[in-house]
Amino acid sequence: MQVSWSLERESSFGLRRVALVPLALLGAGIVVGLGLVGLRAIEATGSFSVDRVEVVGAGGGNVSGAVRKTVFASTSSTSMLSINPAAIAAAVANLPRVQTAVVDRSFPNTLTIKIVPERPVATTTALQGRVVLAASGRVLGPVTAGAMGLPVIAAAPSDIPGAGGTVTAPGVMA
Repeated sequence: MQVSWSLERESSFGLRRVALVPLALLGAGIVVGLGLVGLRAIEATGSFSVDRVEVVGAGGGNVSGAVRKTVFASTSSTSMLSINPAAIAAAVANLPRVQTAVVDRSFPNTLTIKIVPERPVATTTALQGRVVLAASGRVLGPVTAGAMGLPVIAAAPSDIPGAGGTVTAPGVMA
């Protein structure tokens, strides 16, 4: 009785198995190539463009509007398939009244932005007028009606940066 352990056995099509490996690789390459072409075609149609931005956690007001404006500016005519959620979250987190942001894609056309707003704790006088400060030391912007009851911190106006900046002067942060 003779046993053959060779890889070059005949297939049912009369081809050797070794000859089938390059054909299988070629077929896999064609399938991947067609998939990429299809993906680019879908992106080009605008079927997955960002049409709606939902902001969660902003509490309404100017923060929601600023978040939407920032998101639409960074995603204009961009497919949901090719956006970078981390880059959008970083851009939103740079807004003065936003502490952190998380971006989630909801196909086909919605981005959901979950934010944790900065918490106003005091006001002070800066070169640009009275401003609101967060617990983190971040300057949130001009004083609004809702911030009128907050404590006032005495500081040299030159120690207070513009909106979005963080106070680093030791006498102010003590």
